[in-house]
Amino acid sequence: MPDSVPQDWRDLLIRLDQRVSDGFDTMNKRFDAYDRRADALERRVGEIESTLADRPLYIGQHNALITRVNDLERARDRVDTTVKVVQWIFGGQLVALVGGIIAFAKAMHAI
Repeated sequence: MPDSVPQDWRDLLIRLDQRVSDGFDTMNKRFDAYDRRADALERRVGEIESTLADRPLYIGQHNALITRVNDLERARDRVDTTVKVVQWIFGGQLVALVGGIIAFAKAMHAI
């Protein structure tokens, strides 16, 4: 009994079947890539949402830190000023000024 499908048709059907299989494989690979990309985007959105939820806390901590730094800078300025005054007093500047005033007063009495 002869074959009911000619050889060239059989070859054509085999190639067509192979192309359809290749097409489905390509589509499945693309869908997998899209799924991985969607998962990555979903993770990134989740991270951004959690960061935004924590942002008011970070802003409060930042403002508290700025206030603390400003307080420390003001305290340092006061200490620096105090040190300069003490250096001026004990460094001889006050002694020289008092000596100058006394010398001026003696000169005024001598006149």
